[in-house]
Amino acid sequence: MILSIVIPVYNVEEYIEKCLVSCSNQDISKNDYELIVVNDGSPDKSLEICERLLPSIENMTIVSQENRDLSGARNTGLKYAKGNYVWFVDSDDWLEENCLDEIISRIKEHQSDFFWLGHDVVSNDKVIDTFIPNKLVHPISGEDFFINHLNDLFYIWKFIYKRELLGDGENTIKTHHDKIMIAKAKDIDCALIKPKIIDICNRLDTTSKTELVSKMKEIIPEYISNNSEYELLDKETVKTN
Repeated sequence: MILSIVIPVYNVEEYIEKCLVSCSNQDISKNDYELIVVNDGSPDKSLEICERLLPSIENMTIVSQENRDLSGARNTGLKYAKGNYVWFVDSDDWLEENCLDEIISRIKEHQSDFFWLGHDVVSNDKVIDTFIPNKLVHPISGEDFFINHLNDLFYIWKFIYKRELLGDGENTIKTHHDKIMIAKAKDIDCALIKPKIIDICNRLDTTSKTELVSKMKEIIPEYISNNSEYELLDKETVKTN
């Protein structure tokens, strides 16, 4: 299998159906990718919606667990991922129709450590902004990429990660860990410049992003030489077709 799409779910009953349907409405073989939905103890009807859609989405698996927050849900999804690459998609976002054909073709062609995606920002059903990565002449190292090219666009859902770089799912992806993984990469491909994912809001305001980028540039060299490991809780329940 080429790609695993991991979708953490918590209190997103308003958005989750659109997200899952967009991931399923792709013109490629379902054998090429899978959807791993992690119900992170959501108290609303999100799980009910996912279970209703399960029979119609043949390549989807639902994993339920007690609430472990976003990073814990992503790590649980990683534990079950079978693809050579992993994409962490937020459950309140959705994919461009039939975008996976181009994405998977790009993965097959280059097999880079990471792929950087563009995205549209939507408000009231209108695209209010578009972010397109600056094209690189050739793949570069992760440290060079983070310090000189990222330009604040470091959301985890903007990257498709080579599975072997993410570990075995027993180490929790915590705050900033995704940036650290990017900085440790040897080969990043930024050729996927067309927006592929639609985001309904910005996750951080401009001030917060500027401060975080500044801080990460200071600590990245230290983390590159010190790959910390984290413990993951167990006890998940799994539903699949």
